[in-house]
Amino acid sequence: MLLFKYPQMKRALLNYKEDITNEQAEAREEDPEAEVMDEDEIEALAYNRLMEQGVGTNELSECVCQDYTDEEIRNDTTAIDYDHAIEEVERVEEHRKQQQLELIKDQERQRLEQEFMLLQRADKEKEEKLI
Repeated sequence: MLLFKYPQMKRALLNYKEDITNEQAEAREEDPEAEVMDEDEIEALAYNRLMEQGVGTNELSECVCQDYTDEEIRNDTTAIDYDHAIEEVERVEEHRKQQQLELIKDQERQRLEQEFMLLQRADKEKEEKLI
């Protein structure tokens, strides 16, 4: 027994897709000229329905998945953890920004050192001319 909402979401999405496909078949029976949606359109519409209608419950006790199949477990194991992926991308971006800032600081420090050395040389040359 697993307590997990993801399998219910996947099953609800599959049910929405099946409903849309059935609705489309009924519409084609009534009107052979009816427009046929492709797989991507069906997927998008099913996902929209899922977002609007949800998986059918927010009750935690109803989120128990008694018949969680081995295939679903494998799919979950290999699924991308988008929250973790986004966090990783943000960490990499922050690290790159820090590297950029360090590079800019180093370049600015080198520029100031060169300016300082040039000013010292110019001052030294002026002193030598005065002597």
